[in-house]
Amino acid sequence: MMKNKTIKTLATMLVIVLVCVEAFSKPQQNTRTTPRRVSSSVLGASTPAFLNDGGFAAITGQISGLSGSVYTENQGNRQAQHGAQNLVTATFMPRVPGQSPNDHPWGVENEAKAAILDQISTVAKSHPFYSVTQNPTATTDAFITENGNQPMDVVGFIGDSDLLSCSPPVDPSCFFSAGLIFTDRYLIRTPNCDSGLVQGLCYNLDLTYPNTNAPCSNNQIEVNGKCFSSLLPPCGPGANQLGNYCFRFPVPQSGLPPSLRDVLLTSSKVIFVASCDITDVFTGWWEMNLNAVPGGRALVVPDLATMKALQINQTVPPQNKGLVDLVQGAVGYEVFVKTFGAGKTAQESVAAANQAIANLYPGLDYSTSPVGPLPQVVYKVFGNPNVCINCGVNP
Repeated sequence: MMKNKTIKTLATMLVIVLVCVEAFSKPQQNTRTTPRRVSSSVLGASTPAFLNDGGFAAITGQISGLSGSVYTENQGNRQAQHGAQNLVTATFMPRVPGQSPNDHPWGVENEAKAAILDQISTVAKSHPFYSVTQNPTATTDAFITENGNQPMDVVGFIGDSDLLSCSPPVDPSCFFSAGLIFTDRYLIRTPNCDSGLVQGLCYNLDLTYPNTNAPCSNNQIEVNGKCFSSLLPPCGPGANQLGNYCFRFPVPQSGLPPSLRDVLLTSSKVIFVASCDITDVFTGWWEMNLNAVPGGRALVVPDLATMKALQINQTVPPQNKGLVDLVQGAVGYEVFVKTFGAGKTAQESVAAANQAIANLYPGLDYSTSPVGPLPQVVYKVFGNPNVCINCGVNP
């Protein structure tokens, strides 16, 4: 029988889901009153069971919009698509980048989609686009299939992170991403509290039931000075057991349970992520070396340290410095793909994307943003910065 054990987690157990915030390119009217969603850790008893296949199970069945079904030529033959500067890409946009339907093109789904495709289609022969409501939609299964099962040059994600607040709560501006939010469900890195803090993966514990102050009695567990009995199996309604503990996960409007993955496999040479508060919990989630080009693959993510130190961002509130304006993310993604398709390395393409964002940022107006100014986004390469297509280095 387990007795009063103490867990010091790296994330508070209250699940806080923040949307990555959108920018105004000019003053707008009738904007949303808040750019962030907050969900309670107390979920309904009808929460479905989660999916936990460790990231290795193949998705079966037909998924509308896969790259193999939308080739403009040589349909179904990816290798035949790889002529000079003809990339194979897949873009996932489960959230419209702009704040308001009056914000053209970024606030209108079909216009934002068209704007991005107009740029990347100049270098990509196959470029399926998964959107919010237009088919094919940006579902978790489509992402797993495109990202893991199809030969790919670039996979892009422009959308929201599953954000959790850091713990102990010394810094109220500290958040980190434990996954991505798609149109149907959350895709979350599988938490693990059995191995302690080695990987910083102890989060989403079930703290539903009333608690008391330490010291704790038998069959209670201490978390940040509070005692809980709901952490230990048998788990309560709507909670899920992983290892020796009970967990609760966010459930979207669709009611679908999250997909939990120990590892994210990818067949893409580059993954570009425009999403908030990317830390090592997120970057360590990806298997970047499986069947990789020489030196491994590249994961392009926001560089939080550089963003926080950037002089132009010093007037940005501390709690906003890890947020990613999806308009900046979309522009950076466009420039990255075009530069990468022109034969530059991932690092060179990131430099071009960062310059484009730096040119864009002074013209963005955050005066009506409910959370105040947002930072200029800066990207970095995690993994192999020398991944290259059509430059005679990597295949």
